[in-house]
Amino acid sequence: MLKHSLKLTALAAATSLILSACGGSSSGGSTAPAPTIKGLAVDGPLAGATVTFVDCNNAQVETDNEGNFTFPQDCTSSELTVTGGIDTATDLPFTGEIKAPQRAPNEQNLIVVSPITTLIQASIDAGASPTEATQQIAAALNLSGVDLLSADPMKNQEVYAKTVAVQQMVEQIQAVVASLGGSTTQAELNTQAFAALQTALSAAPASDNTLTSTATISAAISATVEAVKADLPAELKADSTVLDNVKTNLAALSAEVISSNVQSVETAIQNVPAATFNAGTESIKNETQAAVTEAKESVAAEKIVTILAPVLTQAPAQVEDSLKAISTAVANPTQTSNDDIASAITQIQTNVPTVILPPTTTEAVQNANEFYADYLELNGFNVQNTNQTITSLNASLINPIQVQSLNNLLVGITSNGTYATTANPIVAAAALHISTGTKTLTISANQLNLNFTGGTLTAASIPAGTEIKVDSTINSLKTTFTVNAAQNVLNNGKIALNTTTLGSLSASLATQLNSFSLKGDTVTVTAVIKASPVIAINNGKPALASKYTLGTTDGSGVSAKFKVTQ
Repeated sequence: MLKHSLKLTALAAATSLILSACGGSSSGGSTAPAPTIKGLAVDGPLAGATVTFVDCNNAQVETDNEGNFTFPQDCTSSELTVTGGIDTATDLPFTGEIKAPQRAPNEQNLIVVSPITTLIQASIDAGASPTEATQQIAAALNLSGVDLLSADPMKNQEVYAKTVAVQQMVEQIQAVVASLGGSTTQAELNTQAFAALQTALSAAPASDNTLTSTATISAAISATVEAVKADLPAELKADSTVLDNVKTNLAALSAEVISSNVQSVETAIQNVPAATFNAGTESIKNETQAAVTEAKESVAAEKIVTILAPVLTQAPAQVEDSLKAISTAVANPTQTSNDDIASAITQIQTNVPTVILPPTTTEAVQNANEFYADYLELNGFNVQNTNQTITSLNASLINPIQVQSLNNLLVGITSNGTYATTANPIVAAAALHISTGTKTLTISANQLNLNFTGGTLTAASIPAGTEIKVDSTINSLKTTFTVNAAQNVLNNGKIALNTTTLGSLSASLATQLNSFSLKGDTVTVTAVIKASPVIAINNGKPALASKYTLGTTDGSGVSAKFKVTQ
């Protein structure tokens, strides 16, 4: 009897183990709940950012105020992309895109998405296995021995310094390549810059394997230009020799300036006392925000590229050394540097007399570290007769602003310097994007005429012949049409880039827009202006406005979140 009882007990235990292994139980055959997979999005911690689960039907969740997120139900393994939100270490909007590779469900319970994991994904896309890619990037960044796919940068000072430095590098490469002109969107430039940096880091010799190596930076710039060459202006890609000249000279002119910016953010984080760093994000922010923000808002590299654009197509043998001298001088601004700049520009004009530079060139390059003198300034949104400043709009990316409606949305803009008064209108393109996560509406106009008097916007119109494109998740709203007669869009000194304007342009759309109800929704609103003048924002001092890609409109803009109550 005892032997029989022992056999039954052993059988029951074995059955229980088998059922447990299969996710079931002897009482009901139900499966065990899927593990909860946690994630973290970080440049600094990205709050209010959108996480897309590529391999789970592009399901989306939003990060919390510390950049944390949870995988959706029934999604335990996916490649990830993160966009939007605000970098809580700088209080600046995040307008790039970072990625993390797909991992097996049982690998980790914390999945980090960062600029470093984006490099790893780029390596995988180039053909490396996940293990090879991770080891490759870890070695390139001198972070061997660290699991870069799950190491929380906010708890590892060395990883955090490299994380911010990588993002700074990519943003700077994007900026200088965009300064060449062309039609490549910021979104595509972001992808290509990450891919180019990954290739450059992987190919660099061990002695040069740092983010501040001008050789690595030059290789990344050259590869990015090569990747987007089809979109460049015709004169920059006239033939392979001209394009090669552009790649070499662009790198010579900007590499040292980029290196200086990258070094400044990396050093600022590395120099944080350990006790301060270990005290958490807010403590780190207090110590590093000024240095990181200053580097991110630097315009020096793109200014000198724009000023010296006519030189870039010349044979490097004639100009490369002078461009390197200018880059070094701008990266280390002193009175001696001003003399070096003057000497280098004189040498360029001596070597290539066919290139005529304006008399103001030397002074303009010497002032490269100062903000632009001539620019348009976005002043934020006005919603329901209430002005929302850039500061409040940035804060709304974490805590949405409550509004009754978005029906009366206006965009404020002023002008500075030579643009303060315009006899002829500044011709721009414009777009407005409204998204709830489940439904979207994008309105774009390929022409918008702006006139300023004394810096104040005094006329804004959509001229006859302008193409208006409306795209939406609601099929009845999708349309493209041409404006038959000029339409005034000036409202109380601001631009009415809103659905009310669209309704006035097309009576049939006015009715259909009623189907786009936003009541009770949290809505992300982004307005973009694309114009040849520099477009800035001002939070105590001017800085370049964030770049956004809305459909086919790629320009400078502002973004915010609103909670619609009625």
